[in-house]
Amino acid sequence: MGESGLWVLLESPRGHVLRESLEAAVACLSLAQRLKRPVAGILTGILPAQSQCGSLLSMGLDRLIHLGGTEDNNIPEGSILWTLKGIFETQKALIFFVGATPLGQRLAPQLAVLLDIGCISQATYFRLIGDTLQVTRPVFHGRAAEILRFLPHSTGIVRVFPRAFEVSSESAATGITEVSIERCPCATPSARIPEAETMEIILDSPETMDMEDAEIVVAGGKGIGSKEAFVLLEDLAKALGGVVAASRVAVDLKWAPKERLVGQTGRKIAPDLYVACGISGASQHIAGMRESRYLLAINTDPAAPIFKHATWGIIGDATRVVPAMTHALQQHEK
Repeated sequence: MGESGLWVLLESPRGHVLRESLEAAVACLSLAQRLKRPVAGILTGILPAQSQCGSLLSMGLDRLIHLGGTEDNNIPEGSILWTLKGIFETQKALIFFVGATPLGQRLAPQLAVLLDIGCISQATYFRLIGDTLQVTRPVFHGRAAEILRFLPHSTGIVRVFPRAFEVSSESAATGITEVSIERCPCATPSARIPEAETMEIILDSPETMDMEDAEIVVAGGKGIGSKEAFVLLEDLAKALGGVVAASRVAVDLKWAPKERLVGQTGRKIAPDLYVACGISGASQHIAGMRESRYLLAINTDPAAPIFKHATWGIIGDATRVVPAMTHALQQHEK
């Protein structure tokens, strides 16, 4: 990585990098560009597909390193911490970025204590004054901001504030068919940290998951046709491991509760995948989901505005397309 390189932790618990980690990568790359320094991505969890690894390199990352050396997702948190400590001590980074995730929230301060370096959380903006890096973060619930700084030429850890750095919703065209991933075996902790110990990792249930936390959202609009048809969306959401949302019309018709409303007067969400079923794509609805990474639109009207924003589009009746998708997913799992 080099003495003056920058690092970013890229969490991939289900085989694709979390949005929060991509936000940290955007922040890291913006600073690296100003410093003219290389960037290394440290992958944890299940190794993503070659296409996403290629997208990471096309964003500007110079290297990708996978902790554990296998596709195993069950690496103990303590092993990750001690592995990062070992890499830091042998291949010092200038600044190490982590995303606004529970794992990042725990690892960042612990690693800073072990290495005796500075740690700044909830960063929203960076500025260079000579050789000094200044970091802005909100205080008093966002009513004010404070500016912190690292000493010149010092090493530090930065945890970015959620949604502070925009991730492009368009997948990068990489042209990269094979990506070289470096492997780093995980170390055994040489000491136990008694304050916190992970006993088990339990993923949120789609039935109770909040929309803002969901990586996949299946939304229905007027084209679904009835409250009973919303059951089809629930089946698809369950097969995808996501949650169900609704447009303004669907909520007004009482096909879905108002808590599920996505739009200008509803919830603002940014999932990895947003499946719009029978939704025309009015500007009020787009305002609530425009930050989605990918959009799959299903509509009978080929001129529906939703297709202008879609990554993929299916022209057809959602009440027929959705069950077919659900069936295909269920068959694939078998």
